[in-house]
Order: sequence, then C-alpha cells, then structure tokens
Amino acid sequence: MARTGDGKPRSDRRQRGMLLSKRVNLVEFKNFEDNARKSGFDNHQEYLTAFVTGGIYLQRTQRLELQEFFGKLGKLGNNINQIARSANGGKLALNAEEIVTLHETRELLEAIRADLHRLGW
Repeated sequence: MARTGDGKPRSDRRQRGMLLSKRVNLVEFKNFEDNARKSGFDNHQEYLTAFVTGGIYLQRTQRLELQEFFGKLGKLGNNINQIARSANGGKLALNAEEIVTLHETRELLEAIRADLHRLGW
C-alpha cells in the first residue's frame, strides 16, 4: 500500500476536487451528443473531456487519419523491435552505422509518441 513520503508517483485523480455540472433538457443533450459524433468522438463523455481540457477539435476524417497514423507508428515500432531482436539473437549481422541508425530511429519514434501523448493523444 502506498504511504505518504514513500516517493511513489500518485494519480492526479485525488487532486481533481472540482466538479462541473450543467443541467440540460433532452433536446440540448441530443444536440450535444450529435456534435460529439460529428466531431468524431465515440461518446459525449470523451467530447466533454476534450472540451474541458482544451483538447483539439478535429473533424471525423482528421480523427480517422490520426488513428491510422497511430497504427502505422505502432507497426513501425514493432518492425524495429523485430530487427533488434534478430540482431541481438545473432540471426542478423548489422554494421556499426546500421546499429546507430536503428537506435536513432527508435529514439525518434519514442519522441513522436511522447509528443502525441503530451498533446492528449
């Protein structure tokens, strides 16, 4: 169990003591849900979270393109891991320049992921 002063990171959930609420009628709620869907969100809660946190409003096509990009990014990372695994297992001989390129590519992928995560994606 976590204890005070143990240096372990804590969830920011405890820090979220403020509650936002707004009563709406059925028509307003349906409009809000429609706007969420039109913006490419799966449900109105995601849309509300993006609104409150200052998330970027993307059109549905942009969200789909971004999801496709994430898939390609993941596949690229997987390919790099497979190359590294083969090289480390002795199945693939790489020269020093290729090893440096492999490490640099992996670092770039991690930087891209970190930037996207920082932006809320």
